[in-house]
Amino acid sequence: MQEHQGEYEGEREAVARDGSTFEQALRGAEELLRSTGRLRLRLHGVRLALSAPAVLAPLVVLVVTGEGGWALAVMVAALAAAAAARTRVERATRRELDDSVAQLEQTVGMLREVFVHVSRQERWEQSRVRTTRERLARFSIEQRGGWR
Repeated sequence: MQEHQGEYEGEREAVARDGSTFEQALRGAEELLRSTGRLRLRLHGVRLALSAPAVLAPLVVLVVTGEGGWALAVMVAALAAAAAARTRVERATRRELDDSVAQLEQTVGMLREVFVHVSRQERWEQSRVRTTRERLARFSIEQRGGWR
């Protein structure tokens, strides 16, 4: 834990030192935010892709055989298989998403901490300050739930 804290402090000091390092960290956070969006879409796609066969397979059996009993048996088997596969894939994707969100929260928190210091130290023009504030606002606290 202390080692992790030391890494954070070192990174924070580097970002607070100059605007180009701050800008690089902000671009990294923006890319990470896009990445979390892609992970959320992938998670949603996995859910749909693995649920569809559980619904479609029994319909096919019912149409082909005309037997409701077989369709029900196929549906139960397909649902069980889909649930197992979905759980496994979701766990891995969820873990990756949670790691990305934790890193994003830490980076954005650090950027917010040092923003005023860096902008004053380097005497940023008002337009750059405004633009940077707008970029940081994309990581609003209200969106945190949406990151996951």
